Amino acid sequence: MIRKYLAVGIILLFVGTCIIPATAQNIEPLPTSRGNWLYVGGSGPGNYTRIQDAINASSDGDTVFVFSGFYQEGGIVVIDRKYINIIGEDKNTTIIDGCEKGWVFRIDNTISGSDDTHIKISGLTIQNASVGIYVYTDNNTINDNIIQNNVLGDLPRGIFIAIANNNSIYGNVIRKNEYGIYVWKYPKNTKIEQNLIENNSYGILVEGVAENTFISKNTIINNVGYGVSIRKCYYTIVEKNNIYKNHRDALFVVHAHHHDLYKFETTWNENYWGKIKLQSKIILGTLEIPYYSWPGEDCLRFIWLNFDWHPAKEPYDIRGMS
Repeated sequence: MIRKYLAVGIILLFVGTCIIPATAQNIEPLPTSRGNWLYVGGSGPGNYTRIQDAINASSDGDTVFVFSGFYQEGGIVVIDRKYINIIGEDKNTTIIDGCEKGWVFRIDNTISGSDDTHIKISGLTIQNASVGIYVYTDNNTINDNIIQNNVLGDLPRGIFIAIANNNSIYGNVIRKNEYGIYVWKYPKNTKIEQNLIENNSYGILVEGVAENTFISKNTIINNVGYGVSIRKCYYTIVEKNNIYKNHRDALFVVHAHHHDLYKFETTWNENYWGKIKLQSKIILGTLEIPYYSWPGEDCLRFIWLNFDWHPAKEPYDIRGMS
């Protein structure tokens, strides 16, 4: 009997060793997971002391790992690679301080020459600058960071996305900035999901004819101005968020130009707005109609209403928020 069980065990072991490699071979790693690892901080031999130095020494596909610590970059960290990960050991203890100067991270195409970059930034606290992260290229991911206290300069922002497509912002804590997230100037397919956006002057601002912006499952609370503002944008969806306790929870501007009013509509769906008396949530906005014949006036402005027809009765439990 013992010999019988032993034989069966050997057969199963042989089958398992055949199946597992065959399965693993079908898994194609992401471009950003290939390459070498470069280390910032810590005590290892050859580790870098500055993130910028590690990025400058990296190649496409590398990962820059930043150990817990306090890093005073004191200016702009330019990320000019096409494929790279920048990962912090712990977002609560890996702190990148802008030293009250300029921007902390800039994802740029001016040196790499490519708009298709696939950069990932995660696991960091990014603070004390004019802009925490400036995104100027496509297909990047910003997740699991704390972005805070970026209040310097003329237009300070936690995250700023401009002229860039297919970017994803999710799972971050964004607090005590002037603008938490600012999406501007013809960006397409921006996803803003599962973030805690609190105690900023303004939570989320999307404008400049942004197209297909998706805002979902965020908690947007206690912002001094508005929680969410959508201005002159195409096909925006705001759904299943917690949006309450802001000075003004939401506002929007619709711009009727060349009879394409339908493109500027924002869909508000199943958001939690706190306790409301009606079965639907009324969202007050502005309709602008160009009227160039009036001296000094570029458009007529009217009150315009949107509705969240099915608001949530209870706040959503959004994982990862603390």
